[in-house]
Amino acid sequence: MYFCIMIKTNIFILMAVVVLMSACGKSSGDANNKGKNAKSADSTALRVAVMPTLDCLPLFVASERGFFEHQGVNVRLIPFQSQTDQDQALLKGRVDGLVTDLVKAERLQQHDALPLRFVSATAASWQLLTNASANINNSSQLKNKMIAIAQFSADDLLADEVMAEASLDSSSVFKVKFNNLTVRLDMLKNNIMDALVLPEPQATEARLLKSRVLFDSRKADIRLGVIAFREQTMHNSTRQFQVESFLRSYDEACDSLNKYGVRAYGAIIRQYCGVSQAAVDSLSQFHFEHAAPPRPADVERARNWNMYNR
Repeated sequence: MYFCIMIKTNIFILMAVVVLMSACGKSSGDANNKGKNAKSADSTALRVAVMPTLDCLPLFVASERGFFEHQGVNVRLIPFQSQTDQDQALLKGRVDGLVTDLVKAERLQQHDALPLRFVSATAASWQLLTNASANINNSSQLKNKMIAIAQFSADDLLADEVMAEASLDSSSVFKVKFNNLTVRLDMLKNNIMDALVLPEPQATEARLLKSRVLFDSRKADIRLGVIAFREQTMHNSTRQFQVESFLRSYDEACDSLNKYGVRAYGAIIRQYCGVSQAAVDSLSQFHFEHAAPPRPADVERARNWNMYNR
């Protein structure tokens, strides 16, 4: 009797172990399958490098509000703090496209021999601002001063524009290269730089620190923001369809931003751009235009600057 009970007990334990192992195996298999499916989905996604800047806001809104899904496109926004790091990601094929400026984009084409397709201009703008403690009231007073910029970028070109307007020799102003946008802003906060070039919304953050604006690209009607994709990407029919859907999502987000205003998306700006609520509240209204190629004059300006600054 005891022997029969023991056999039944052992059989029950063995069956329980088998069921448990099967369940674990199934769970492990499901996890592996999910992992493979996620990796597969990620590899088919359209990967776009972005910066924590206001020209990327339509993409942040499209991502957060489900506009990409509405257009049936899987988009992965890859965040960077440095345009140089963006460039490297594009050169190595880690991203398909990026939100950048025409100076950077033209350099990728001329210096790195990477053909690009400019699918849209953006609302990017830049300001050259001075440290409140530097006592610089006009551009001519930049002589023997340090200006923080991102190398071979719109920052670099616009700093040259300001120096030319002030009839300053390029050797009399020290352009200091700091490619990381957050580092540049921190240098202003800590009174390390005399002046610097910043995009929005970081420029608004700087103005709250009593920085004086010496130059504004919007007032000068210089539009250097651009969304660019690898030309090779555009030759793939699947990717081309994704880019077209991506741009429709971009337009949808632009319409929403123009209707409700940038401040209505303050939480998204703080999340993606890392600026204060005070900066969000101080932002001026931006108009976001539908996707359209950059103006030929802006492309030519960036191209000529790159040819001169090899």
